Amino acid sequence: MINTMELEIELKRANFSKKKLAIELGVSEMTLYNKLTGQTEFKISEVRTIAEKLNLTDAKKNEIFFNSQYD
Repeated sequence: MINTMELEIELKRANFSKKKLAIELGVSEMTLYNKLTGQTEFKISEVRTIAEKLNLTDAKKNEIFFNSQYD
């Protein structure tokens, strides 16, 4: 499960709305919501896209998407 709070902080920092993120990922807002709430998982390609669009460091990307603390 992802660290949604950290992702939302990074979205705000990059001035990126959830709607814009859904468009960049090529998914509906409902699909994005399901991913943010842990109902479905992000694909690796989506994680790469998010990291690129938000200019996330590898450490920040790992903290948000791959930290087992949030499982």
